[in-house]
Amino acid sequence: MKKRNVLKGLLVFGMVGVFIMTGNSESLAQKDFPNKEIEIVVTFSAGGMADVAIRTINDELAKVLGVPVVVVNKSGASGTIGAHYVSQSKPDGYTIGGTSNSTLVIAPLVLGKLNYKPSDLLPIARIVSTPQMFCVRKNAPWKTLEEFISEAKKNPGKLTCGSVGVGSTVHFTLEMLKIEADVDIQHVPFKGGGEGNAALLGGHIDLVATSFNPTRPLIVSGDMRALVASNRIKEFPAIPTLEEKGYPRVAFTNWVACFGPKGIEGSVVDKIANALEKALKAPSVVEKLEKTGSQVDFVAKEKFAQIIEDDMKRYGEVVKKAKIVVK
Repeated sequence: MKKRNVLKGLLVFGMVGVFIMTGNSESLAQKDFPNKEIEIVVTFSAGGMADVAIRTINDELAKVLGVPVVVVNKSGASGTIGAHYVSQSKPDGYTIGGTSNSTLVIAPLVLGKLNYKPSDLLPIARIVSTPQMFCVRKNAPWKTLEEFISEAKKNPGKLTCGSVGVGSTVHFTLEMLKIEADVDIQHVPFKGGGEGNAALLGGHIDLVATSFNPTRPLIVSGDMRALVASNRIKEFPAIPTLEEKGYPRVAFTNWVACFGPKGIEGSVVDKIANALEKALKAPSVVEKLEKTGSQVDFVAKEKFAQIIEDDMKRYGEVVKKAKIVVK
């Protein structure tokens, strides 16, 4: 009997020891982070804004962290397939996501039920953003946003504006402009930015709501003119901003960010965020990003989480007023 009790006590003690050792090893691993390869899951396909931004900083980030950083693409369903994958990953910092506000802000508002909760994702840092803009073809009769809106008010529903699709960030920008300016402009959704730009140049639509990234070459060539942008563009300082035109609430931007599964240790999040910030300061990274039409726009952790919350309120307002539904 005594022998059985002794054995039972040893077993319990051994189990406690295992838990203590496990806890200590995990704690040590967090202190030693990173000590192996990190995977960044981009929630969109190769060549998109998020993918280009993440791959642009990838090499510099690996140098800062001192470990390999591998980028993989898991696209589909407005980025929610990749987001779900990250949400199910071990919260140790070795699997994080790279995505845009389309996934973190808009998807929960317009896609209905997701296979994860937004709270399952941990915001780490916004890294870059790109302005949104309203553009016309070079020979369009409207030279300013005021002229276009004036024409639209004289002919409700006649003028058309293209976007990359229903529920896209630029679609929200258009709908917010219609609300704020109290004007009726017909929305024409396309499957991508290239299609919308081609339709504009071909005279099939009057205006296009677009991001600076895919439109930059056409502005440089002079084939398209930007009537207004969401914020000042360093390369084209003469393009007025929406705030300057009296529409500050319309000034949405597209941004790219890194996130992880909830539960990552705070010290690990700090290391990742600090490494991202340092990588983004490298002159070569800044130059490459600017050539793609993006700009460094770093905001981390709690401040970034607040931006997501604020954006969801603004986008949510547009969803209700414009009755946006993605099927």
